[in-house]
Amino acid sequence: MAYKVPASVAATIVDAKGDLIVGTASDTVGRLAVGSNGQAKVADSSTASGHAYLYPRPVSLVQPSIGGVGDNSTSNNAAWTAALAAIANHGEIYVPPGIYRYTGLTIPTTGLVKIKGAGRGKTILRNTHASNPSIAVHGNPVGGEVNWAPGVGISDFTIDATAVNANQRGLSVDFAHSFDFNNIDIAGHGVGIRHALGWAGRYCNVYVLNCTKGFLGADPSTPLTLDNMNIYACGTGMELAASAVGWKVLGGTIASSTGVGLLIGVVGEQSISFDGMVFEGNAGDDVQLGGVAGGPQSIQFNNCHFLAHANKARSIFYQYHGPASFIDCRWRNSAGTLTTAIEQAATGANLIVRGASYENVTNYLKKWETAPYTVASIVHPSFVGWTQNGFESHSQEHGIRRKSTLGVLVSSAAETLTVGRPAYIYTGTGGTWNLPPIPTNANEPLPIKNRGSGTLTLQSNSGSQIYNTAAQASITVAAGASVNLVNDSTYWAVL
Repeated sequence: MAYKVPASVAATIVDAKGDLIVGTASDTVGRLAVGSNGQAKVADSSTASGHAYLYPRPVSLVQPSIGGVGDNSTSNNAAWTAALAAIANHGEIYVPPGIYRYTGLTIPTTGLVKIKGAGRGKTILRNTHASNPSIAVHGNPVGGEVNWAPGVGISDFTIDATAVNANQRGLSVDFAHSFDFNNIDIAGHGVGIRHALGWAGRYCNVYVLNCTKGFLGADPSTPLTLDNMNIYACGTGMELAASAVGWKVLGGTIASSTGVGLLIGVVGEQSISFDGMVFEGNAGDDVQLGGVAGGPQSIQFNNCHFLAHANKARSIFYQYHGPASFIDCRWRNSAGTLTTAIEQAATGANLIVRGASYENVTNYLKKWETAPYTVASIVHPSFVGWTQNGFESHSQEHGIRRKSTLGVLVSSAAETLTVGRPAYIYTGTGGTWNLPPIPTNANEPLPIKNRGSGTLTLQSNSGSQIYNTAAQASITVAAGASVNLVNDSTYWAVL
């Protein structure tokens, strides 16, 4: 029996092959327009008809209506455009195994796009352009956070380029939030990942290889999680060059950098923790904190391992600002000697080290203008509160007591003194000790006892820098006498 449209429904309600007549409300009919080839009808209560036509989820880059080809020859630019249009700029695109050449992909500013491959090493996106980012997740800076690209997910790919170009980025993130980048290899770019103005996102199980710079934090971002971030054989492993706040870096490795492993070089970086990371085989410093004019604040390293495979001068250079803390970390050289685990410059502030361990390391700590604290002389490899003024306090169960890793100086010879010892005892028949310089030893004490048989002369480092009743260049300490000096930033003042 043939179906007839009731007389109460005008035949003009349909105007194309495939149109459907549907109920749009009680006792009301309407038209559901036919979808495009390959789309399926699904229930959708948000539309007037209660139905919608959508492409099957996920859209495959190689389905006939999209046209992608993973033969390491065909350009897939048009296929990416078609795939994004097919999901109406929000939804999921699947890319099966193959090598897909293209000239860069920009995710729509609306975000809400998921792109998934078949696995790292199986689905390879190969950028043939000299400067376009391989994948760009860029929101719109106009209009506040509402226009930041939200909810982008990229997973299970290898992303590479046909040549390493200095300014080309593998993954470029700017004005984005709530993103998730997971199980990705990025190889052969100028900058593996450039992260700028992104927050509440995560990089997980990401490997960056053979890039000029592995990871660049280029603009303020907070908060952010890097979970098992691994950077191998790059020029600089990771550089944080802007105001990153509230970052957590959990696990992962920075290894075989030809320069610095981790560089945190500017004012503004703060409250960043590195937990359970391995720094291995980096040619330069494993970590450099601060530059010549400023540095980060509240940087923490917890349960990290610093491993060298050849003779190396130092692992950590704490150049500027602070505080910085190293808790339960280990320094080891497997095939040579590490001269110094941590070196602190005069511009570095509070340093906290606790529970450290060492193998084939000469100097536990080296502070500017002082003799290094050798591993062999360590009484206990933990202390809290080594400040710019040289104060050290070893933690006890119910309190704090001062304790120096350098012993008392006992000498009968001429000496040029350095700060950091609990006392200085002269045992000679007469001689001269030169005092440390004023500028780099502010607030340091020098308790001196003459236990010898002759007069000890204390000579200032430069000019009249000793103050007793007046400024003078030197003072004498008679046999059996003592003198206590303190550096008040202008003089070695006699107390």
